[in-house]
Order: sequence, then structure tokens, then C-alpha cells
Amino acid sequence: MRTLFITLALVFMSVFFIGCSPPTGIDKEFDRTGETLRIKVITHDSLRDLHAAKREVSGKPAPEGMIGFAGWTKTTNYCEIHILQPRRDLDDNVMTLGHEMMHCLYGAFHK
Repeated sequence: MRTLFITLALVFMSVFFIGCSPPTGIDKEFDRTGETLRIKVITHDSLRDLHAAKREVSGKPAPEGMIGFAGWTKTTNYCEIHILQPRRDLDDNVMTLGHEMMHCLYGAFHK
């Protein structure tokens, strides 16, 4: 019974955090799992600040709906992640941190 409850809770959280958009597969540009990475995480207090940082880093406006971004290179193990400041241990900003970390590990992995 406890296993069923945990499974249902995980399914609910996955649907809640992912939202209505269907998940995409992972197509690894590279794979840095098992490697030592240097990661800098920058948190922002507002979407306005986050979008301004995206504009400053890339020279382009933030795409609509953007709630985080990562910058990496194929030749170094340095990665910079920008997210909104998390407010709770399992809020959307924590999920975004995990998503952006995947970019540090796999590059442009969206299929």
C-alpha cells in the first residue's frame, strides 16, 4: 500500500510540475556524466531580472515562457545556470534547476 501511495504521489508531482506540455525525448549533444563540472548557479528574484540576464548573456530577447536557461560550451566543463529564486523545496524553480542541469550534462538535448 505504501509503495502504491509513493508511486501515485510521484506520478502526480510529475504531471503537476511538467504541466500540460508533453515531455520530449533526450538527444544528447554530448555526455558529461561522471565528469567533474564547474557550475555557477545564478538566481533571480523576478522574471524581469531573469529575462534581462538572458538578453545580456546572449544578446537576444528571452523567448516567451522562459523560466530558466543554461550556458555551456562543448569544449569546457564550465556551465552557468540562471533560474528564478526557489521559494519552496519542490517548486517549479527547483524543477527548472534540474532541467538546466541536464543542459550542463547533455548540451542541447531537446529532440
